[in-house]
Amino acid sequence: MKIGIVSVPDAANFGSFLQAYCLQITLQKLGHEVYFIRTRSKKYINNLFCPFNIYRVAKHPLREINNLIFMQQQKKYYEKCWQKFSIIDEKETELDIIILGSDAIWSVKSEIFRAPIFYGIGLKCKSIKTYAVSVGGMKSYEDFVKYDYIVNAIKTLQPPLVRDNLTKDYVDRIRGDESLLVCDPTFLIDTAEYTEDFCFASLAGKKYMLIYAYYVNERMKNYIQKFANAQNLLVVSVGFRYDWCDYSLHCSPLQFSSVIKNAEYIYAASFHGVVFSLLNNKTFVTTDAVIKAKSLLNDVFSVNDMILSESIEYQDFEDKLVKFNIDYLDIRDKILKFRKNSIEALRNSLQI
Repeated sequence: MKIGIVSVPDAANFGSFLQAYCLQITLQKLGHEVYFIRTRSKKYINNLFCPFNIYRVAKHPLREINNLIFMQQQKKYYEKCWQKFSIIDEKETELDIIILGSDAIWSVKSEIFRAPIFYGIGLKCKSIKTYAVSVGGMKSYEDFVKYDYIVNAIKTLQPPLVRDNLTKDYVDRIRGDESLLVCDPTFLIDTAEYTEDFCFASLAGKKYMLIYAYYVNERMKNYIQKFANAQNLLVVSVGFRYDWCDYSLHCSPLQFSSVIKNAEYIYAASFHGVVFSLLNNKTFVTTDAVIKAKSLLNDVFSVNDMILSESIEYQDFEDKLVKFNIDYLDIRDKILKFRKNSIEALRNSLQI
C-alpha cells in the first residue's frame, strides 16, 4: 500500500528525524511505499535553524552570531538526510492510508501543532490511522480539550496507538474507550541497522561527557563541569552549541547514536537523548522537567534513579552517575517485548 505519514521529520533535532526514519524503515519492511506529507512551510523550517532574537543579540552579540553560524552548519547535515524521505503535498499522490505520528504532534500548547492536518482533518485517503502520537509535555487536560475541532477529530479516529500514558489518559477521556500504548519508532529497529560512525579528530582517544539538551540551567552547567573535571573528561555537546563546553559537535542524525555510544557519561535533557542512552546501554542522567522521558523511564522501564530534580545537590548528582546501576539485560528484554507488541499493533492497524 501507499502510506503517507503526518509527522515532523524536518525539525531541528535528531529525535524528530530518527523517529520518522525508523517508522519509514519499519513500514517498508512490512512491504509498503512510504511518503511524508508536508506539514510546515519551508520558511517555517528555515526559521528553526535561525535562533535569532534581537534582545539576545543586543545582550550577547558574539555568542548569538556563533549560535546562528552553528545551526546553519548543522542544517546542512539535516538537509542531506532529508533526501532519504519522499516529502509530498498530500494531493500529489493517491494514498491508501495516512498515519498520524509519531512524536509530540498533538502538543497543542504549540501553535503549529494546532494545525488541522495533525488530526487528519481534510486529508483524503481510504483510512486514517495513528502511531505513537503524543501530547508531549501538556500538563493540563483542560488546555488540551478547549479546541473543539481537535476533540471532534480525535473522536472520529480508530482507537489511537499512543506513545505515553499521559496521551493515553487524555485520549481515553475524550473518546470513552481504550487507546493502545506503543513504543516510539526509534525502539522498533536496532540502531546498528542505520547508524553511521562518527569521527572527530579532536576527540580521538579522548573520553568525554556528552550534553544533549535544548537548555541547560546554571546549576546543571556547574555540576556538569565539576563532575567532568573530577573524572578528567571533556565536556561535549552535540546538535546544539554551548560556549561553556569544550566542543560543540555537528553531526548527521544518522551519526547521533554513534556519538552517544562513544560517550562515558551523558546528560540527556530530551526524550530521544534518553531513548538513545537506553539503546546504547549508557550511564546517563536526565531531568524531571522532561516529562516525556520521565514517563518513559517510570511507566515502561520501571527505573527512575537517573532522574534529577531541580533542587538536587551536587553530591547527589555525582552519585547518580558514579553509582549508576541499571540492569540493561532487563531493559533489553523489555525493549524487545515492547517492539514485538508494537509492530503487531501497527500491522493490525494497517488493515483497511
